[in-house]
Amino acid sequence: SDLEFVELEIRDYGVGLDAISKEYRAGLGLASMRERANLAGGELLLSSNPGQGTSVQVRIPYHQNQETD
Repeated sequence: SDLEFVELEIRDYGVGLDAISKEYRAGLGLASMRERANLAGGELLLSSNPGQGTSVQVRIPYHQNQETD
C-alpha cells in the first residue's frame, strides 16, 4: 500500500488571531484540533496575523489498501 495524505485548509480573511491575547490562549478549540491531528498521525498548522486573516491546515496520512483477487 502507498502512503498518501489527505489535506484540508480552511482560510478566512478576517481580523486574524493575536497569539498573545487571552482569548487565543484560553480556548480549547485549536489545542483539541492539534491533538486529534496528532492522534491520526498528522499535523495541524496555523498561520495568522492580526488584520490579515487566518489559515488552518491539517495533513493526515491516508493508507490505501488494494485488495487482490
